[in-house]
Amino acid sequence: MLSIAANFPFTRYTYPAVSTFTPCAAVLMAIANEMDTIMASTRHWTDKCMGWVPPFSQIYFGMLFYIQTLKAMLIAGHLATHSELRTLLSEFEMLYPLSTLWIPGPLVSFFKNLACFTPDPERFGNVTPSICQRPGWTRASHYTFGHMTTHLPNLSFYFSRLYSVCDAATRDGTTEISFARDVDGPRFLATIFGRACDNEATAEHIMLRSPGASLVYAGNLRLWQKAALQMNSELPGNLNIDNDDVEDSWVSALRLDHSFYWFSTVAAMMARYCQFWKDSTSLEDCSPNGSAAGAVRCCVIDNHTSMFDIPAWTEQAGKHNSFVHGNRNQMGHYALLSYPTLMLNASTALQDIPETDIQAALTYAYNLYLDKTQRRDGVTGPFWTIRPLASGCNHFRTIQGIAALLTRVYHCDSRLGLDRH
Repeated sequence: MLSIAANFPFTRYTYPAVSTFTPCAAVLMAIANEMDTIMASTRHWTDKCMGWVPPFSQIYFGMLFYIQTLKAMLIAGHLATHSELRTLLSEFEMLYPLSTLWIPGPLVSFFKNLACFTPDPERFGNVTPSICQRPGWTRASHYTFGHMTTHLPNLSFYFSRLYSVCDAATRDGTTEISFARDVDGPRFLATIFGRACDNEATAEHIMLRSPGASLVYAGNLRLWQKAALQMNSELPGNLNIDNDDVEDSWVSALRLDHSFYWFSTVAAMMARYCQFWKDSTSLEDCSPNGSAAGAVRCCVIDNHTSMFDIPAWTEQAGKHNSFVHGNRNQMGHYALLSYPTLMLNASTALQDIPETDIQAALTYAYNLYLDKTQRRDGVTGPFWTIRPLASGCNHFRTIQGIAALLTRVYHCDSRLGLDRH
């Protein structure tokens, strides 16, 4: 009876070797911002901080976010041997061994859980955080990263703010009070990439939703003036939207196209920064393999989330030639955000995901989407088609309680010796 059916044997389906998700750095930058606020009032740090100000933290953690993602892609088999990204990673590691790149204690779990993993059943292959082969950035798009701008750190924007706030700190006659009210000071934003903000360009609004872009910076006038005086000439310059075309490559987007060596200044500065945080360790000790935190998809609940909102706009007034917020001739500017909020729904199809991986997913929201486009385009591969979902959690918040935790558990007013990290 079965002989006829024997002529039609089953063929085993083959799936792509790797499924991917675009990792999100928004919570990383929010936590780093809280840490910077604490560090800006730590006298033993600010007295000998090598010209540090908060944008350097963003640049450093942003760079390591990409390096850890590339490491995960490599382990998952998602980096072609001769690809540009493979070459970038190899050259970076040659100059900056991961054992020399320090992670402060509060962020160690972030980097340990930014990782690839192999789900069970294994027929779905590896799952990894991943970035596109090219960032898709251009001068015409104001150097944004398209629909994933909300997820990916934009180092060029951090450099832009570094230079504009330092310029504000060194204006003639600047005082602590005038600096706090300066439209390009740490609390406001009037200039991006050499062009005055106008609250009209779509690309301007897109950029302001990138990780850390809408957040107030910490630090008094003296700290920022010291940074301006000690600025290393090897640092990448500020891009100018009116003049500077860029190559659509990650080497260019990470500002490594002219030199890799500028990062040594930032790495040295941040190694010292990490000495004020308990449980700090090197990036080498943060394996990019094993955690399934990325298997948890997180959906933003808009009406309870400010993290991705466009900052409030203050219209220009009078002759609009004053740098002072509230002046009758003030320039147009954004009022930046001090306390970002984030509420999420989360779910996963994995049956036996470890509890620690779930906790990391809920804390850091690696695999996050804000809208239908990101829900569709933020992932690739068959793993994301698994149904039914196994578990989930609705209407949760985690970042609101982090500031107190940082102070109570991790921060030290004086430098820790290496044996105490």
